[in-house]
Order: sequence, then C-alpha cells, then structure tokens
Amino acid sequence: MSNTRGNHFQVLSGSRVWLYFVLFLSVMVGVRAEQLPVRVYTTADGLGSSAIIHIMRDSRGFLWFCTRDGLSRFDGVRFTTYSIGQNPSYPTINHILETRNGVYLIATNGGGIYRFDPNAVSSPVSPTSDDTDNRVTLNAEKVSESSVGVLFEDRAGRLWAGAGGLYQLEETGNRLSLRQIELGLPVKPGKNFAITRISRRAGRQSLANRRR
Repeated sequence: MSNTRGNHFQVLSGSRVWLYFVLFLSVMVGVRAEQLPVRVYTTADGLGSSAIIHIMRDSRGFLWFCTRDGLSRFDGVRFTTYSIGQNPSYPTINHILETRNGVYLIATNGGGIYRFDPNAVSSPVSPTSDDTDNRVTLNAEKVSESSVGVLFEDRAGRLWAGAGGLYQLEETGNRLSLRQIELGLPVKPGKNFAITRISRRAGRQSLANRRR
C-alpha cells in the first residue's frame, strides 16, 4: 500500500515539474516575441545634431544632449535646441553638469565654459533673430575662456574639469579659473591625449583617459 502511494506521489511530482517547465517555456517564448517600442530621433525632430557627445538627465527629469551643433533638451515629447553665447555659429557642446545647487555648467569646444542658473532669471531663453531656425539662445553667462571636455562635481562640492589634464575649478569673483593637478603623467603626452571621464568609486577618485 505504501509503495503504491509513493509511486502516486512520484507521478504527481513529475507532472508538476513538467507543468512548471511548460509554463516557463511559454513565458520565455512570450518575452522573445515581444517587440520593444524603439524610435529614432534625428535633427528632423529638433535634435541639434545626430552627432551626440554626452547625455545628461537633470533633477527635473529633462534629458540634455550635448551635440556637435548646439545643446538640445528633451522633455519627453519634443526637443528644444539652444545656442550658447553670442557667436552666430553653433559650437560643439562637450559636456553639461548640473551642480548640487541647481546651477548648470556648460563646456563648449573652443567657446569656453558657461554658467546657467534657471532660478536666477525669469526668462531662461530668448528667441534667436533667425526666424528660419527653431533654436533659442540660452541666457548663460560665460565664466571661463578655457575649453574642457568633461566636468565633474565631487561629494565635497568641488568642481573638476578634464582636458589635456586634470584641473580643479576655482571661483574668483564671478569667474572660474582652472588649476592643474599634477598626475605624474609624461610632460608632453601628445595632442591626442584627453581625460574623458572623472568619477568617484569606493570613496576614491578615478580617471579614465584615452588616446583618440
């Protein structure tokens, strides 16, 4: 009698395992068959350029795109592309950083560093004079003539910049100056040397550099 019950239990256990296996396969097939919605955005949608250098999500939920032809902001529906500074041409935007106090720093390629405080102005943007262009001019203040590739704020609130080396940003009056930090690198590492990322992991600052 006990042997019969044991065999019956083994049959039920085997059936359950098989049922679970069939359900698992059904779920996997359903996942593989699911097509994720993918949309490609281009300049036709208002993006400044298809050549994107950096993407940042700010505290307000906006996505900022640093492109070779201006700075674009995406609100989930549409793009707004900004020109930076008074130069009629649209400079390459290397990086954008939202600091802990809500101020944005924008690093342009050859045009210096700009600072934009959305809480300090009632109208953060103004129309461009070119009616054929949907761009607007960001009311940003130029705070440095230096051109850098990447910006970073550490846990202590110190600002850093990477270009042909590592620099700490220091504010004097209403201007930012760059103080180079000695890294023990070759004296002349070459024109292709650039720091492309500054991060902090496990309480220790790390640098990523490359040769283009």
